[in-house]
Amino acid sequence: MTDAIQKPKVRGEILHRQIQSGNSRGLARVRALAEFRCLSEEQLAANVALIERRDCLNVIANELGFASWPEASGFDGNSGRQGALG
Repeated sequence: MTDAIQKPKVRGEILHRQIQSGNSRGLARVRALAEFRCLSEEQLAANVALIERRDCLNVIANELGFASWPEASGFDGNSGRQGALG
């Protein structure tokens, strides 16, 4: 795995751990995703088990300017093109 992909992937793992521990900053970051935007902080905190690693990777990709993790990492099977990080 290339270093360009590994660093954001590690950031996603760290974010996922923060969210699982109820970290309010991590929960606020995941609210950037459409599927969690409508939930309050309290609702997110009560349902941290619903937030998966892939959601955290999508947050990292969004913060880097990509629409999703597959687009950023080059695993976009629909377009067949290489992502910027891949």
